[in-house]
Amino acid sequence: MISQAIRNNPWKTLGVTGLVASSIYRRRKEEARRMEDAKKKKVLVLPFYRMKVVEEKSPTSLSSLGAGNPQSGREKTIEMPADELVNLIHEAAQDPSIVGLYGVFGNGGTFSTGGWAHLEEVRNAIRVFGTSHRTHKEPGVETPPPRDRKALYAYSNTFANPMGSTQSMQDFFVATAFSKIHMQPQGDLNLFGLHATNAFFRDFLHKYGITVHVWKHGEYKNMANRFTHSHFTKEHYENVAGILLPIHQHVCDAIYTSRHKQLRNFAPAKFWSMVENAGSLPAHVAHQIGFVDYLPRIDPLDALIKNNKQKAEDDSKGTSSSPTKGMETKKEDLEGVENRKNNPKNSTLSSKSKEEESKNQEESFAEKWKFETDLDHFKADSKISIEEYARRKTLERQKEAKEWKFYQSLQDMSESSVVMKGVLSLMGYSAPYFNIPKEKFSEAKAKGLKEKIAVVKINGAIGEAT
Repeated sequence: MISQAIRNNPWKTLGVTGLVASSIYRRRKEEARRMEDAKKKKVLVLPFYRMKVVEEKSPTSLSSLGAGNPQSGREKTIEMPADELVNLIHEAAQDPSIVGLYGVFGNGGTFSTGGWAHLEEVRNAIRVFGTSHRTHKEPGVETPPPRDRKALYAYSNTFANPMGSTQSMQDFFVATAFSKIHMQPQGDLNLFGLHATNAFFRDFLHKYGITVHVWKHGEYKNMANRFTHSHFTKEHYENVAGILLPIHQHVCDAIYTSRHKQLRNFAPAKFWSMVENAGSLPAHVAHQIGFVDYLPRIDPLDALIKNNKQKAEDDSKGTSSSPTKGMETKKEDLEGVENRKNNPKNSTLSSKSKEEESKNQEESFAEKWKFETDLDHFKADSKISIEEYARRKTLERQKEAKEWKFYQSLQDMSESSVVMKGVLSLMGYSAPYFNIPKEKFSEAKAKGLKEKIAVVKINGAIGEAT
């Protein structure tokens, strides 16, 4: 029947065969690349110091103008919606090739967000990443294999923003979601709490003979008070305090809870009043209290990666074996054999010196960094930025969408003709799952058929005119 179909529709059959063959080749090549990439242990880097978290990304952003220009000396600002950043961190938590998360806060005060709600979302996502190694036992369900804990490291030159204490509090609030916090020894930590300022213009306007008349309903309508008063009224103060104090208490509780092991010597009742009255905390004082874990002179990320990469190379050299090992010799090897014959002590001294040199290098690195970072729990041998990771995930989703369309076309062809169904079966694409796991097919189908909702965003307040 199939041979008859080929004779009746040779071009169509050849086209389908070529399409399937090219698809198989691309899939195998992509799978090989993924397997090679999966062998790398990567750390996902979050450069908070040049990130701007927004509710919705605008097509043209004023913040990106001039950013990334080598002549300006500024790095490119990364503008990213909050939900996208949270989803990427969640995906990284389940990604076996991502073994750590590394947050960089730079000189402090440059992490831009839409407010405390965005900070809370990002912080919770980081905490989820830190607990992704946990497994839960359920009756009747096979328990997944145990997973290694993923590292959470943060580094900042300082947590003291000269433009305002609230920004420093925001940076450190996010940083405490990381298990290890590094700060440069010349840095400072400012935890002055939250504050709000309000400019009052009544006296200024009176100097020019201007009087503002406002009609308002209720004492707690305080928007116009800046023009009609010279100070906070009781009702105005209650409004502002009612907003700030709960947020301040929540932030302080979250910081203390995250650092409770380091701050266990301090009672929480009086702890924050002491911190806020102490003023700016130098790095060594913040370290003694327990706010900071390490005081490295420079950002340790590159040194940590270099150390792990060197360890991996040494391990591969020490454990690698080849059937032809010993059969291939070089000129230098032959000369070395001759020298060892003439003077056996040279061989012993040379091998010992190499071993001692390698051991000394490893010990010197550990000795240099053991007080400045945590070497034991950092396993990554390469790094990937949040920009690159987002780009890769976008390409993966696009590829999955194309694959699903391809499977849909195969399904349509197999349903249209028994002959085509037989041809596809010979090529390794048997209906109904077309040579892919049933679970993956169902998942792809669910993604293709998922429901969508329309979201209407209104900028500005909703008043009577609407």
